[in-house]
Amino acid sequence: MAFDIKAATPDTSLPVGGFLIGADSQSASDPSIYSIDAAHSALFNYALLSANESAFAATGYSLTGSDATSGFSLTGTWNTTGTPTAIKLDITDTASDAASLLMDLQVGGASQFSVRKNGNIGVGSAASVSYGIYAPSRTFYSNGYALTSIGYVYWSDLYLNRKAAATLQLGAADAAAPVAQSLGVQSVVAGTTNTAGANFNINGSMGTGSGVGGSIIFNVSTAGGSGTAQNALAAALTIDSTKKAAFGGSLELAPTQNTDTVTFGGTSLGLYFMTDEDGSLLARRWNSSIFGLCMGTRGGGLVGFVLGQYTPLGFSSASQPDGDSTVDVWLYRDAANTLALRNGTNAQASRVYGTYTDASNYRRVEIAMTTGGVASITPSGAGTGSSGNVIHISGLPTSNPGPGILWNNAGTPAIGT
Repeated sequence: MAFDIKAATPDTSLPVGGFLIGADSQSASDPSIYSIDAAHSALFNYALLSANESAFAATGYSLTGSDATSGFSLTGTWNTTGTPTAIKLDITDTASDAASLLMDLQVGGASQFSVRKNGNIGVGSAASVSYGIYAPSRTFYSNGYALTSIGYVYWSDLYLNRKAAATLQLGAADAAAPVAQSLGVQSVVAGTTNTAGANFNINGSMGTGSGVGGSIIFNVSTAGGSGTAQNALAAALTIDSTKKAAFGGSLELAPTQNTDTVTFGGTSLGLYFMTDEDGSLLARRWNSSIFGLCMGTRGGGLVGFVLGQYTPLGFSSASQPDGDSTVDVWLYRDAANTLALRNGTNAQASRVYGTYTDASNYRRVEIAMTTGGVASITPSGAGTGSSGNVIHISGLPTSNPGPGILWNNAGTPAIGT
């Protein structure tokens, strides 16, 4: 039903609250005046207003069966160089509550979409529109969303925030007491048997052709002097496009079961492994005094390369030894200030070279011990060092030292008795 409202003079016989309309055939000079009958008055009712009454109220809209008409529909044409507004509401807000709404669309009395007077939008909860957009338990579909430089994406206890230009921050704006954050990937749900987790891929920027790719850089902020300024970030680990890793500080491989601070003389070690008494690697508490390999500094002094009490230094004949390679030369700490060359029941020998060109040209002295108990000190040579190799013993005592020990008996070597 369409209504063509004409200029008219109200019929005094009609009720004051009635809405007056004119017929299509009326003219301004001879209007015909009608009122909406009682059956339709609930659909469209306009009255002279008193204070605190609705300016416009429409009730009685009801659809049944296959009806799908609109409760409110506007159609029109804009053919103008101006800037028209289809729907306009202008409120003079002299005094109202902060939660006042310019719009509130409801279904069954529950708000589904609302706009507060400050422009904040609520989707599904008009009572909580204290954020720019508040949409609990709702999903947005869009080709993209643009936030202002101070905007952020927020869950109940998690923020995605713009830290600076081209910098995304996990967490709210910087604060005096920042909250720790975690970033992860979807895991296998508890109760699922023997199911592997998913990979967490972090991708560096890809180059083209001969252009190198971007590095992946992990930055940390080290402590500075006393003050209130934020400490600068520094690269702790850089993985470049050649798959090389560069550490900005020392490398620490800590045992998984270590519950104590890993230090050596008050300074953190650079690299260490734990070993058992048989030399096998394991995770062990630091204060058990069992450790394998250490590199770093101790108390401000250089430690360099340190082997633990039960950790030998082994050598294999393999060019690229692994866990299955045979080791046939071992250096051990036998006791305090005592270095040992031993390998079970296998006889060992130690060589000190005077010259070495290759395996066919050298001079050397060999100290050896057989499994039968025969010790020897033998000078030898080959190729360019094959001749003139002798043993000189100096510093002999000048008095008889005892059985089996050489001494200088008036310029002649003698065996002590």
